[in-house]
Amino acid sequence: MRKLILKQWFVLFLSIAVFVSACNKDDDEPKLTDFNADLSVTTQGNESDLVSIIYTVTLSGKNETGDAIIFDFNTNGGTATAGEDYTAITGASANLTIANGASTGTITVEVLQDVIAEEIETVNAEIANASYENVTIITAQATANIEDDDIYANGVFISNEGTFGSGNGSVSYYSFDDDAVTNDIFKTVNGRSLGDVVQSVTVHNGMAYMVMNGSNKVEVASANNMIEKGVITGVTSPRYFVGVSDTKGYVSEWGSGSETNVQVIDLTTLTVIKSITVGMGPERMLFHNDMVYVANSGGWGNDNTISVINPSTDAVIKTITLEGDSPRDFIVDVNDDIWVLCAGHIDYYSTPMVETPSKLVRINPTTNEVAQTITIGESYHPTCLETSKNRNNLFYGAGYGVQGIYKMSISDSSVPTTPLIDKTFYGFNVNPETGNIYALEAPSFTANGTLWRYEANGAELGSYEVGIGPNGTGLKKK
Repeated sequence: MRKLILKQWFVLFLSIAVFVSACNKDDDEPKLTDFNADLSVTTQGNESDLVSIIYTVTLSGKNETGDAIIFDFNTNGGTATAGEDYTAITGASANLTIANGASTGTITVEVLQDVIAEEIETVNAEIANASYENVTIITAQATANIEDDDIYANGVFISNEGTFGSGNGSVSYYSFDDDAVTNDIFKTVNGRSLGDVVQSVTVHNGMAYMVMNGSNKVEVASANNMIEKGVITGVTSPRYFVGVSDTKGYVSEWGSGSETNVQVIDLTTLTVIKSITVGMGPERMLFHNDMVYVANSGGWGNDNTISVINPSTDAVIKTITLEGDSPRDFIVDVNDDIWVLCAGHIDYYSTPMVETPSKLVRINPTTNEVAQTITIGESYHPTCLETSKNRNNLFYGAGYGVQGIYKMSISDSSVPTTPLIDKTFYGFNVNPETGNIYALEAPSFTANGTLWRYEANGAELGSYEVGIGPNGTGLKKK
């Protein structure tokens, strides 16, 4: 009886050993199966930030074949250019591998950076010839995007008039990140010149509106990459642009003869849809408290009025008469008051020549009445007015042959006698975020000019070569 029990235990032990051995053998051997495979894009490319493209192959199950499954991978076209926009992956050595025990594998396509702004471009890729024969490739091709939409997103545009009649007006770009200027960016991107006399550049809703005074048009381009989007025609001697909504903007124009208007622009079709008659020689415009204020400079003659337009009706609701000639520019101070710079009128044809003084005029925007007038000077005719970062101070100066930029408090009742920066500038603006001054020097209208940067206290920060006849920047006023 004892021998029988021992024999039974021996048989049981042997059976367990065989079972365990069989199990271990199964674990050591690959579990062969059939797979489906799909190629996809898991990371899109971005040229501006140099984000590489990542393609991924996904199996329908876990790879338990005991070996890596390898696919031939190739980039094989798209709108992007290999060697310029990305590094191509081709040939038998271009492998995409799914390791044993994994269900996905990835491969990276390097994105390259160039100096040309482009629309979103595509890179096509495909997989083929899986190393494991029981793989069925369901999705063999995938297309990735390379975004290039913010080349000019962190800086400021400079409008360069060019030489009158030569069609060589241009736009330069100062990069905050690089502390450097790139010139003639519109031509570099689009392969053609802007035209004759770039009067101003304004950024509105992601678009740059470049007003071409001599060419009687407004060129429109993406502000992030300067790719042309269209041209506004039907304007005569245009000066400045202001956006009043997502779908509407105004362009001031001197027109021909006595006709001076603000043209109403449909921004969806880039067409003139209406004309608003204002004073003579409308210059800069200010959109404030849902109203548009137009500085009527007189153009080739003289004017001393501000036209107030209601954008909801496109009608002039009031004309403000100033005690100063040739209003040119506006700012809004910390108290929400509007300040107007009157350059003063010069009659070159009288004998002797007659000049009227330049003045600063403060307007109450609630009543649209003049609240204060301060005389600047009899023979000093500045054309640019800016405010400090905190909007407690005014900066005025610049213009053709105008010496110096002056700084004064909005609470002062008289102007300073000493300039903050004693240099001749054609135009200037203040960065509302930093308070730094961007001043443009135009030594002639046949040679390149200079951008000068200053701190708010007048300390020089740097100088940079720009285009011919620089007159201002696209910095937005507060």
